[in-house]
Amino acid sequence: MASETLELISLPRVLVLLVTRFDIISSTCKLKNRLEVSEEFALCCGTDGSIRQQLQHSGTTSVTSVTSLDTSDTSIRISSRSKASSNIGKNGYMLFYVKS
Repeated sequence: MASETLELISLPRVLVLLVTRFDIISSTCKLKNRLEVSEEFALCCGTDGSIRQQLQHSGTTSVTSVTSLDTSDTSIRISSRSKASSNIGKNGYMLFYVKS
């Protein structure tokens, strides 16, 4: 019997999250309402001891600046916050958190 294990020795300095949301009942129905995004993200390293998990705090990652980018297959441009806000429900979110 084969098994696979992933062990993180340390957390990366930059965490990149790509978020696209779908309805839990109909996985083909994309949700278009805005997602509130936290400017701080607490990360923990965990070690799994069967059922219980011991967590060790490893720092807080926070946003130092917010930039909206308009991307396509051929270009990346800085976008206005208002334009990004109007498109944010139609597209996924790509969030970059840098460890402070």
